[in-house]
Amino acid sequence: MCERCYAAGKIVPGTQVHHKIRLTPHNIHRPEISLNWTNLELLCDDCHHEEHEKGIRWRADADGHVDI
Repeated sequence: MCERCYAAGKIVPGTQVHHKIRLTPHNIHRPEISLNWTNLELLCDDCHHEEHEKGIRWRADADGHVDI
């Protein structure tokens, strides 16, 4: 189950594992970040997409053109 939807009383299958502390080139090899169960949560596609939309100031279209 998606952990965030379940907390809100909805039953939605979880499809993606999300790292609460985002992986970067500097921390990806630190198992306490990349592999620690407390840093992972199971999310549905919608919740995972919503999480990764936070703080984004630009996006690219299908042709690779940047839209600010």
